[in-house]
Amino acid sequence: MAIPLTVSSDTLARLSPSGAVDLARRMIIAEAASAGVRTDGVRMSSSTSAPDGGVDIEVENAPRESDGGLIKRGRTAYQVESGEIVPPRGIARMLFGEGDHLKDGIRRCLDGGGTFVVILTGRVGPGTGARDVEKSLAMLLSDRSPRHSGPAVRVWDQGSIMCLLERHPSLALLASDVPAGLHTHAMWSSRPDMRHAAHLGPEQRRFVDDLRDCLRADGSPILVQVTGAPGAGKTRLVLEATRGEAHSGRIVYADSPDSLRPLLNHMSAVGSDVADLVVVVDGCTHLELERTWYEVQNYKKVKMVAITGEPGIGGANTCHLPVPGLGGGQIGKILGGYAGHGPDVEKWIGYCRPSPRVAHIVGASLKENPGGMPESMPGWERYADAWPGQEPGDVEARRVVLRWMSLFKTIKRGRRHECEIGCVAALVKEHHGISKGQFLDTVERLRSTRVIHGETELCITPKLLHLRMWASWWSTYTADMAPKPDQLVERGSRRLLQSYIDMFRYAKDSAWASGIVKGLLAPGGVLESDGALKSRLGGGLFDAWQD
Repeated sequence: MAIPLTVSSDTLARLSPSGAVDLARRMIIAEAASAGVRTDGVRMSSSTSAPDGGVDIEVENAPRESDGGLIKRGRTAYQVESGEIVPPRGIARMLFGEGDHLKDGIRRCLDGGGTFVVILTGRVGPGTGARDVEKSLAMLLSDRSPRHSGPAVRVWDQGSIMCLLERHPSLALLASDVPAGLHTHAMWSSRPDMRHAAHLGPEQRRFVDDLRDCLRADGSPILVQVTGAPGAGKTRLVLEATRGEAHSGRIVYADSPDSLRPLLNHMSAVGSDVADLVVVVDGCTHLELERTWYEVQNYKKVKMVAITGEPGIGGANTCHLPVPGLGGGQIGKILGGYAGHGPDVEKWIGYCRPSPRVAHIVGASLKENPGGMPESMPGWERYADAWPGQEPGDVEARRVVLRWMSLFKTIKRGRRHECEIGCVAALVKEHHGISKGQFLDTVERLRSTRVIHGETELCITPKLLHLRMWASWWSTYTADMAPKPDQLVERGSRRLLQSYIDMFRYAKDSAWASGIVKGLLAPGGVLESDGALKSRLGGGLFDAWQD
């Protein structure tokens, strides 16, 4: 059976000399923990960039052999060869330099009782395999350097490399056609939304240390549930916590549970032989978290970090790490990085706290339009559209739901207040044909990503997004679709009507949104001319604006 993420021999053969050395280094680092070796104990030779440099990589004082067999007990020296090797000349030049002298790095390794390993990423001549190359190397040592005729010499050819990479999916991603949505740590950290400087305060640094402690803990499987509001910096903090060779070399990041499927199929094919791995899964809903963890916990050497709205799984092998929000000083640094520091920046800090993502959206809009109104910028749609595994129709349906939810400052639900959420669902069905079930499911998905906040009293967060979607409703739909006061009271409650009126007060805080209010309620405006809104029930709209 073909194993997903398998690296092909053609891919290995195409590696440049520096690419081959880099892959070998990553393989050795991935094996280091199982050999009891610290990653800083993997030493690169200063001559790796020179032709025929002898030893490219060294590992010293390994207390045991690594699980995959790449690191031997004691000292191991590695020479990495890319391109095609043609015996016998190609084999001889691995060991001997000018004057048929054994290369210094190899001699020191063998004199110290170490193992010399040749890693061949290219092809060997026809009819020649790793064992044949090993025999040829041993014979050359015996003939030209008799005192080194006994020491161990090993050869790793393409087949051996591919078997090792099957055990280390994070490395296989480096040398294979990467499925959409799966990332190595380097690929993840190079994404545009991860390139901004991280402004970490004491609480954020404590979170980073706590997550690192969880990932260092003995025993697997372990599930770490990282939770927080949308834009709170969950993904970025996990990225920061997993930097460094100790973690990043064994990280696979999936931007949604669906994107993880090729990796899960790979792990299933490899079975218990999967090496130490940290799987980071973003955008998990409660149900997706349960399903994914059900599969991942079958692998004893795998740890999982789930980035989700709220914790959904308990147990002895799980932990919950809430992401702390940023303080005003840190938000100010983010905004200042875009638009400098001044009164125009200071007044937006309160709107952005505690979310770094909101701060980046506001900062970018202020940079593009100094003195402008960030809630009027289109970045908010992208903020609300962040939804893992979405179908083509999901985006517009989600915007429809958000626009209708935004007409109310809050909407209650639950046994005593089901009429309020039911009233809004009925309006959405009447005007857009979206069923109540689909509406409620969308609300739950928005809650899972914390775009909608609350358990029994729902509201849109952050405030700037709420104002953006409220204004979007009035600029997108016709006035005759606007909820009528008596309709809100009869189908929902007087509290729902008050929440509808409160949004007009809420919008007065925004210069941009207040301009829309003026147009709606001014003489001749679409709401001013609506007789229903001039009734006793609807008069609060005008009162709200005149306060």
